[in-house]
Parts: sequence; structure tokens; C-alpha cells
Amino acid sequence: MRLIHNENLSFDGAIENGNFEIDNIGTLYLAGLDDFKNESVIIYPIPTKDVIYIKTNSSTIDSIEIYDFLGRKKNVKHSNLYEVDLSNLENGIYLLKIFSENGMLTRKIIKS
Repeated sequence: MRLIHNENLSFDGAIENGNFEIDNIGTLYLAGLDDFKNESVIIYPIPTKDVIYIKTNSSTIDSIEIYDFLGRKKNVKHSNLYEVDLSNLENGIYLLKIFSENGMLTRKIIKS
């Protein structure tokens, strides 16, 4: 759950619709957006020479993407979504985006 507070927002009572909730002091709670981020996702080894492994407790990974720090999507090989071969990438720092039914998670990975 993500919290957003706006001191300029005020009203009597609270609003809740399943996607968000606003309490009576103006704090907005966005439900579900950080569920995937809060569950255990383990990415190892970091740094890596060639392959990284992804382990999650409950979510099924739908897709993964790797980006360099200039925002260019990189082509990587993976036989499954839990083992990613980075051997075709140059050494450096990349962003790994993991997509699941619970949202998207971004982690920094290092290839050395």
C-alpha cells in the first residue's frame, strides 16, 4: 500500500472504493500497487558474470525486461522467467523489470 498525504485536502469522513482510500485527514492509500514490491523477491547473484536467478514467494512472473541506464531495452536469453542469461551484455549496471499479476518490480543488477 502506498501512502500519499496532501495537507491541503480536507473533508468530513472517509472515502473507500476498493482501489483507494482517503482518510479524514487527507491521506490517500493506493491499495494493491505495492503488493508485489512487499513480497519476497530474491535476485541472485549480484554482481553476476552471466546468469541471474529470480525467486519469488507467491507471485508468478509473467514477463521480464532488462534496460540499460539510457532506457534502451536489451535482448537477453532465458529458458524460463526465473533464470536470465546476461552473457550477451557488456559489463555494467542494468535495470531488471519483473512483471506479475501483482504489478511491476524494478531492481538494479550488475554484470561484471
